[in-house]
Amino acid sequence: MKRFSSGGTSVLKQHYEKKVYDLEQEKRALQVSILLFILYLSGTMGLYLTKSNCMQREIEGLRHNLASIPSGPGDGAQKLKEEYVQKLNTLETQVTPVLFLSYTRLSHIIFLIYCILFLFRFLF
Repeated sequence: MKRFSSGGTSVLKQHYEKKVYDLEQEKRALQVSILLFILYLSGTMGLYLTKSNCMQREIEGLRHNLASIPSGPGDGAQKLKEEYVQKLNTLETQVTPVLFLSYTRLSHIIFLIYCILFLFRFLF
């Protein structure tokens, strides 16, 4: 086994101290990147929830407004009301897949966050 002189060990010590410092800097950069990514994903989740809740409330409000319109004595008002109910049902059937897609994406985002947090725990 080779013995290092006192000058050689100090160079070796400086080399490994620099390596440790570089690895710590890389670790900090990775931690910041992961936290920023988690913040981005959580913002995306909030956007999906807001959009889907807004659509659902709007449809419910339209349905409530339509139900509160009194029927007149003639068939015309009742027929118009039935047409609007049909249009509202069509709108609801068109919006439902969009909401389902939003919730599906949301569940994937939540899964990604849990995976990142799980890995984050083991890395740091």
